[in-house]
Amino acid sequence: MNDLYVVGLNYANKVYELYHSEEIVPNSKISVREADIWRPLITIATIIDRESGTSVRKELDEYSVVLNKEKKKINIESNISYKLINILDEFLEQQPKVTKQFDNGETGYWVQRVFEYIKGTGEFEQVKNVQHLSRLLNNNLEIESVRIYDDLGSRLRVYIFDRNTVDDLKKRYNLD
Repeated sequence: MNDLYVVGLNYANKVYELYHSEEIVPNSKISVREADIWRPLITIATIIDRESGTSVRKELDEYSVVLNKEKKKINIESNISYKLINILDEFLEQQPKVTKQFDNGETGYWVQRVFEYIKGTGEFEQVKNVQHLSRLLNNNLEIESVRIYDDLGSRLRVYIFDRNTVDDLKKRYNLD
């Protein structure tokens, strides 16, 4: 146990300087959040490699990518936001009929059509109605619904999102 303290004291300055240098750049195939988590280990691995001529850093880089892919799969299978993003992406791939194209460029899709599509996937059995889906989309992905009037004067509710919205969400959640 004392040896660990001695190592810590002997290498503290090297670790600090290397950690804060431009030299420690985690693998670009992992998310920024993952890179923040791996950075301390990569720093220590780099020092070990320098001192002993090993390739621990390279192995950590490779493992970080593998682990990141596995975590993505788990997240997609269990995380509501990941599931919703993937389903909305599939929805847009079907090139659904746009309910409303707003003057500011935003696109609206009839909530009932989106609800039926999402329910049809079988992924959200717990979503019993449009109101519940609206809360999920708004709270998890900040996708809002607005009330509009169609050409016949009937009131409709539409979700505001488009390809750019979903692509931004995929990027934010590291799904691309």
